Amino acid sequence: MIVLHYIPSLMKREGRAAKLVQKIHAALGKTMESHLVTGVMTRKEFVCELSKINPDIVHIHGCWRFASARVERWARQRGYPVVISPHGGMDKMTKRDDFWKLLMPRIILYQYRMVRNAYALHAATSEELKELKSLGWKKRIVFIPYPSESTSMESMEQEFRLFYQKIIDTVRMNRLSMVEEECLWTLLAAQADGRETLTEEEKQQYASLSAYEWQAIFVYAIDHQLKGLYDEALTRYGIEPTMRTSQLPPRYAVKSKLKISSMPDKLEKLSSSPVGTTVEHALAKDIFMLRHIIISRKLCTDYLHPLPLFIEIYRQIRWTDYDEEALVKLLKGLGIDDFAARLMQIYAERLDLAIGFMPLDPLDDTTTESMRRALNDITVNMDDINQGKG
Repeated sequence: MIVLHYIPSLMKREGRAAKLVQKIHAALGKTMESHLVTGVMTRKEFVCELSKINPDIVHIHGCWRFASARVERWARQRGYPVVISPHGGMDKMTKRDDFWKLLMPRIILYQYRMVRNAYALHAATSEELKELKSLGWKKRIVFIPYPSESTSMESMEQEFRLFYQKIIDTVRMNRLSMVEEECLWTLLAAQADGRETLTEEEKQQYASLSAYEWQAIFVYAIDHQLKGLYDEALTRYGIEPTMRTSQLPPRYAVKSKLKISSMPDKLEKLSSSPVGTTVEHALAKDIFMLRHIIISRKLCTDYLHPLPLFIEIYRQIRWTDYDEEALVKLLKGLGIDDFAARLMQIYAERLDLAIGFMPLDPLDDTTTESMRRALNDITVNMDDINQGKG
């Protein structure tokens, strides 16, 4: 884990923030990679620091200086999650004598946006926690008190580590490295294709995975309802991961990107079509439903999640005896033949589907790229699914 701490100045005018950021930096530096950056920086200078350090978290101390607001924006624009510790800077704001003259203009110009856009806030006292909650600018607020006689620096360091890790695990949802993604899909493709064994090169690739990489793959599989399929594949090919997990890590709540819907009315047209048999009808229905999920962002409660459905459609295309011409007519009748052609392109890339098994020629365009991202970026809130079933 790599953390970049930023404070505009370490001079006395920064108050206790200047003292504490150095203590926090020193404590965290014992168990993780911690960097302290200070001073009023230009965009080029700060971006250079970001590129050199490549942190997992950018932690900004203080919230009133314009220099801090600029750093928050530059880090966020480049995809780095930002944590802000106000260090008492937002306590009892409206009761201050300088509120209307000094504070309100800053709030309007940059401070409100800075706090709202941050990934989370850190409150260091119970009074500050109460004030931040009463303002209502941010819901993600963690309380980690300053070290005292009853709380050691080691205890504070552990709390910050858990706080940072929770943010990292939330941000990395649906993300795999190229190696992790290749290992996930190689195994699923081999199983879906009915292969008896893996190549020596593939076995070596799995043997070289670290425990952290295995954990990322398992978490992704759980998120996308692939855990059962992946466990079956691991058993089939005799692969023993150096690390297993059967539950998701603690993460912040993420809004579901799918809406719960009933079965689309358009499928009535399919059921009444004289073209094809029940085999072609079932396959066309599954392809239509996959489109319904990743394009319309709607999920029927009695249907598979997108990636298991994606694999099931592949199995039907690869192993089922069906009439290709009848299927194509059904797809055209539903207006999803272009979607199906783009789907064939993704099957060729992820599951090595040969063109001879494809009912349509593959299509690779900008919409295909959008489909690739959508398949990977489906976030399903299981509470919403269960409520939809009720």
